[in-house]
Amino acid sequence: LEELALENELRKTLKVGEFDCQVQSVINLTDNEYLYHEFFVRWQHPTHGRIKREQFWKVAQNSGLTLEIDNYTISLALEVLQHWQGLGSPSSQQKIAINLSINHLSQNKFVNQIIELVKNAQIEPSSLVLEFDENELNKRAQFVLPAIKKLKRAGVLLVLDNFGSGLASLSYLYSYPFDYVKIDHRFVKSITRSKRNYNLIRSVLAISGQLDFKLIAEGIEDEEQYNSLVAAGCVYGQGHYLESPVSKEEILSKRSLPSRKKIS
Repeated sequence: LEELALENELRKTLKVGEFDCQVQSVINLTDNEYLYHEFFVRWQHPTHGRIKREQFWKVAQNSGLTLEIDNYTISLALEVLQHWQGLGSPSSQQKIAINLSINHLSQNKFVNQIIELVKNAQIEPSSLVLEFDENELNKRAQFVLPAIKKLKRAGVLLVLDNFGSGLASLSYLYSYPFDYVKIDHRFVKSITRSKRNYNLIRSVLAISGQLDFKLIAEGIEDEEQYNSLVAAGCVYGQGHYLESPVSKEEILSKRSLPSRKKIS
């Protein structure tokens, strides 16, 4: 009954667009510059407060709303990109990433719609970064490879998210044309006290050079984790230690492009 009530509330929230939309950036740990900015929606329920991302997404999947939420997120992300495009020169291209559900790759027409949306918004395809959760890929991996390759050919950048959280991880690195791979935050969280996790990250970094992708460490929460990742040779990271999320409204209110502040 609670899930049914949440489903009804989710439909209402989606209809009026009352999600909490935020951006958290991925940082180059070497030169302290932005790699891209991850755009995501959170659901602040009037009664239950903030709904956990996992529960929010489970309700969306069970109610068949994942495609609608994807389209909603894409449209808002393109709005932010258009705002930035109006402020800067072509040489100062900013990139926005969104998490896309596997359902969006199930039919060729959905992939074509994404490419058409980017084209109509007059945005460079390389400004859009699409992240795919490894656990979702596990369920339908053999069906989505053609769609992922089509997005790659269109110029969109691709990320394998939560790497190491599911099964058959290495096969994705060999078979799929991902530009970036995000190591699951649980490996980052324990990197300072687990030699095995530290060595795992170093091993994936070694593979990345051979398979032509770049590794991102997500969930960096403190200086000790940051220092361990730099020592391991990790170049890209994301987390509250580097930069906290900012709201879409705050971004659209600024008349300047995002710029980095030094780590305190």
